[in-house]
Amino acid sequence: MIILNISIVEALLIALNSIILLFVVLIILMLVVRFFKYIPKVVSLIDKLKRKVRHKYTAFDEMDEDMQVAVLTASICYKNEVKNDVKLKSVRKL
Repeated sequence: MIILNISIVEALLIALNSIILLFVVLIILMLVVRFFKYIPKVVSLIDKLKRKVRHKYTAFDEMDEDMQVAVLTASICYKNEVKNDVKLKSVRKL
């Protein structure tokens, strides 16, 4: 058996330091757990941004007749507006 000569004051200081260390660790764990609730929001925001970037473009030949008419009408209106030649680069279905 090990016998140490520790006074009551020293024992109280050791206990107080241990309790303070315990609470510091618990506070750090509490903060980490609180930040877990923000992770799904960040992931869903990233997914939403990825979906916005991915637009499906359709070739002019693959469009139905109504869509082709809409594209041609929009390009003619834009040409009349800018009074210059217009080149259609892409069409996106909304």
